[in-house]
Amino acid sequence: MRSSSRTFQTMQLRLAFRQELFNRFEMTKVLHIVKKWSRGGVEKFVESLVTYCSSHEIESSVVSVDSAINIDLGCEQAGPLLNGSRYLEWKRVRKELTDFFSADSYDIVHIHTNNGLGFLYAHAARKAGIPRRIIHSHNSNFGSDFRLAKDVATRLLRLSYRHDATDFWACSQEAGAHLFPGDTFQVVRNGIDTKKYRFDESRRNETRALLGFSQRECIMGFAASLIPAKNIKKAFDVFRAAHFKNPCARFLVLGDGEQMDLLRYMSECAGLEREVVCLGYTNEVEKYYDAMDVLLAPSLFEGLPLNLVEAQASGLPVLASDAITEEVCIGGSPLVRIPLSVSDEDWASYALRLIAKGSDGRHAAFEAIDQAGFDAESSFAAVEQSYLNGAKLAEQRSKSK
Repeated sequence: MRSSSRTFQTMQLRLAFRQELFNRFEMTKVLHIVKKWSRGGVEKFVESLVTYCSSHEIESSVVSVDSAINIDLGCEQAGPLLNGSRYLEWKRVRKELTDFFSADSYDIVHIHTNNGLGFLYAHAARKAGIPRRIIHSHNSNFGSDFRLAKDVATRLLRLSYRHDATDFWACSQEAGAHLFPGDTFQVVRNGIDTKKYRFDESRRNETRALLGFSQRECIMGFAASLIPAKNIKKAFDVFRAAHFKNPCARFLVLGDGEQMDLLRYMSECAGLEREVVCLGYTNEVEKYYDAMDVLLAPSLFEGLPLNLVEAQASGLPVLASDAITEEVCIGGSPLVRIPLSVSDEDWASYALRLIAKGSDGRHAAFEAIDQAGFDAESSFAAVEQSYLNGAKLAEQRSKSK
């Protein structure tokens, strides 16, 4: 408890310093909240948004409610705020959240969530007097772990605190319907720097050579956190079936997580250690998309996965589960959605057929993503404008009271 108290006092000092800077420049202050900062699509979205807004009239901060993993942001961070094991102590959690929010004068709290805890955070933000409280849904399912408990908790939190939010946002229609049933919500597209992912033939050849892949080998890729929801087991089983059909098949895995050991174990048991290349997390995912021939995405559930938007901008064919919303079919490259119940052998056949079509047309794929409104400039400019307009409206309301 003493350590927790010292941590909170340190946060207060940092926030007081930032308040002094804010008073000089009169910027709109936005606090982003994530449950646990790691290296996933939500964090990538927040980081890109913060980077975009930092050059404008907005001061951004990020707080990780649980212990953060791999924080590397160009903005102020405060966290962890709470110990995740204490969430059943509702009164204590609400007080700590409210105290934290009250320590600074935020104009907006932007809550990035997959479940009902977002409603609790919005309630604490309202109690602290933060005028605008955005709950942003980033997924369409609770997953298999404690699903019933999460569903019941979310229903109760939504019933108790839904009116404490001023805005409901979602990355897709399915993600919005999941967390805000019966309520009006705004879809905010997961924008990317499309030109960054533009296919480059010379970069493809260089990357494949660096990895030791010949031009005749077909590279099946996986680019996501190695967590149960992303279903690396299915992806590996599909690759194994494809390798049986075509011994030139190789498996390139980008990402890390709790199931990395499982992947290595499966590779060893199948005698495919040399055919599986695990690179872990990388900030240069675009060059590996260039090197791949097809991307596997057999997720159990998703919101609107950022990696599939990136892959389509690269013109990389994608084979995904139909658990992923159809809204992800943007048109930059072929994206086929099939049920997880389909056999690994049939998945492999689909993947090999996509590979056989070749890479013609990959160079212009990014233009389709631009036209669909998934470019970062369009997406983040709309969010920024909403921040600024909302802050002005909240200020007017405050003056009229």
